[in-house]
Amino acid sequence: MTTLTLIFFLFLGSITANPIALPHRYHKSHGQECPENGTLDHTNHFSVQNMVPVSASQPTVALGSSITALITPNDYCTIFNLVVPPSGLNKTCNLELLIPDREQAGFNYMFAGPGHFTFTGYAFGPPSLLTTGNAYVINVGPCGIQPGMEGMEVIGLLCSNDTTFVYQQSERKCPIGFFVTIT
Repeated sequence: MTTLTLIFFLFLGSITANPIALPHRYHKSHGQECPENGTLDHTNHFSVQNMVPVSASQPTVALGSSITALITPNDYCTIFNLVVPPSGLNKTCNLELLIPDREQAGFNYMFAGPGHFTFTGYAFGPPSLLTTGNAYVINVGPCGIQPGMEGMEVIGLLCSNDTTFVYQQSERKCPIGFFVTIT
């Protein structure tokens, strides 16, 4: 598993993302209005297993694992770790970033700035512009699971040069954070 993870990470490691903003229409889910495609199929998705903030201004400080993503302009980035399960064999993985607005989420998080982000490690395209109240498809492609694999670790990094984004990954009400849906 480690060799395949490394190969996958090296292959995708220097590519940035251009999420496709889905239409800004809403529908009801769990009694709340969520962005279109901003809900999860609870049988065919998985979430971030680990988040690790890193700081450009403190590169030798090990901040450790966190339940909170921390992105600040030109300093803090967050490493996201996802493990694709064996059920991804011969399937397509849809990497999504869900950012409901605060009212939709039902809890507070911080999003301040124009919304320019750089994704490294797991997606395609130029730097992206993200706003609250939207669901974004970051990448769609083969899950990469081979027969006999117990899972495959995928790692990505989210940074910004102009926006602060601090949140806890959550599936409550309208989900917030990175998720992968298997189809």
